[in-house]
Amino acid sequence: MRFDLGALRKASLTLFAAALVVLIPVGCGGPERAPRQPISGVDRPAEPESEPSGGGTSMAPQESPSPSASTPTGPGTPTQPTETPTQATQPTQPTQASEPPPLPARATPASDLQSFIAAVAAELRKDGSFAVVFWPLSPRPLDQVGVSSPRGKYVNRMGERLADEIASGLQAEGAKTLSGAELVNDLLAANRSLASYCDITDVFWLAERVGATYAVYGQAQVVSYEALRGDRVLELRLWAKHLPTNRTIALLSRDYREGREAQQYYKEYVLPSQIPVCSDAAQVKPSLESELEITQRIVARRVAAKVGGAMQGKVAYFEPLSFPASRKASLELVTLQDAFLRAFGAAGSDLAKGPAKLGNQSYATFGEALDEIGKRRRAYEASEVGAKSRELSANIENVLSQSGIEFVSGLEDGDMDALLRRVRAEAFRGRVEDAIDAQSLAYLQASGSAYLVRPSLLPSLEAWRLRVAVFDLSTGRKIADEAEALPASLSADLQSALR
Repeated sequence: MRFDLGALRKASLTLFAAALVVLIPVGCGGPERAPRQPISGVDRPAEPESEPSGGGTSMAPQESPSPSASTPTGPGTPTQPTETPTQATQPTQPTQASEPPPLPARATPASDLQSFIAAVAAELRKDGSFAVVFWPLSPRPLDQVGVSSPRGKYVNRMGERLADEIASGLQAEGAKTLSGAELVNDLLAANRSLASYCDITDVFWLAERVGATYAVYGQAQVVSYEALRGDRVLELRLWAKHLPTNRTIALLSRDYREGREAQQYYKEYVLPSQIPVCSDAAQVKPSLESELEITQRIVARRVAAKVGGAMQGKVAYFEPLSFPASRKASLELVTLQDAFLRAFGAAGSDLAKGPAKLGNQSYATFGEALDEIGKRRRAYEASEVGAKSRELSANIENVLSQSGIEFVSGLEDGDMDALLRRVRAEAFRGRVEDAIDAQSLAYLQASGSAYLVRPSLLPSLEAWRLRVAVFDLSTGRKIADEAEALPASLSADLQSALR
């Protein structure tokens, strides 16, 4: 059987076309399907046509819209062909191209510094005191081997300018300051120099020496977090404190990474200043006379700041620092008084009884022996050592009196009872420095005194120490105890002066 290939090809094409005609209606016909519902969390809901185009939330900060940009521009709103996006935002741009762009909304460094100065000035005007303004310190640059210098911190150009701006700003606000060359001169007069200014912790005792009630100081340093990327921050910290209470009255804390201000500070940060401090400054050898005067003033001010308010309007008994200023200088007198008290107690504490022996000398009664002790005490007090002790005692009492504390006098010449109380009190004090003997406590309470102020100048392990303690006579408890050590370099001079 022969096949007609042409007819077979024609029949195949006809069948294929017929199959297409049948399949197309099957895939598209049938009942109408429901519209596809959006899948929650996958499909984004259609935006309403009434909303402006591009109305989605952006992660970028949103600027306040200008009046020309507040009109919707969605599909249902006619557009303004003559107004481009650049033209719509034109009112928010600077009016002059030469002016720098506006700073961010947060406070600028200048306004931060002005706020800091204003807060300090307000406190100073209210208090009437002055503030000492120290130059902010910074770490010294790394040396060639990458090790920080052991010479302490220093003042760079940035710290020098900040101190000048703070001082001039406070003066413009009507506040009193001590800064610059005046501060250097006052430190020299106070037996110190800028050689003692090596860290911000030195501010407190240096300011105290020049008699300041407030201190302004600070530090600046560059901190690198990722050196390879050049990620660095310049940290600036400024403080203003009330020294007697260590109360912070103003604080400025800012970090600078980039921007014009940061660039300016970075330039000044790496430049040295004309202010030598720490190891760069000349050392000063303190004198004994001025050091004693300054130290007693410092200690007395601390006491007045701590308990002066509570002591206002009340009587205090001041125990003079006439004896013993030096254990070695008064050793003979101490020995005589101790021997007298032992024998006097064994005899029933009656001055009319006798005989009494003081060293190699015998006396008919204890009254005569006590009179001899009084003569030796007056001779001691008239000596150079005694005069120095009385001078120190009078200066401390005078500083405390200026704070409004009222004192009663101590020993009177010719008063045997007062002399006996003094001898007993000193003997007890020689054994127990931080307490009052029972007889002295009872006598002072009966005399109407409310407080006892006790100064002392005694050698410690490393140096001599001037100390002032205050006791509440109603309880016998110590309520204040302030001390300041003299420089160790003056120990030999003081020991020689008190012999």
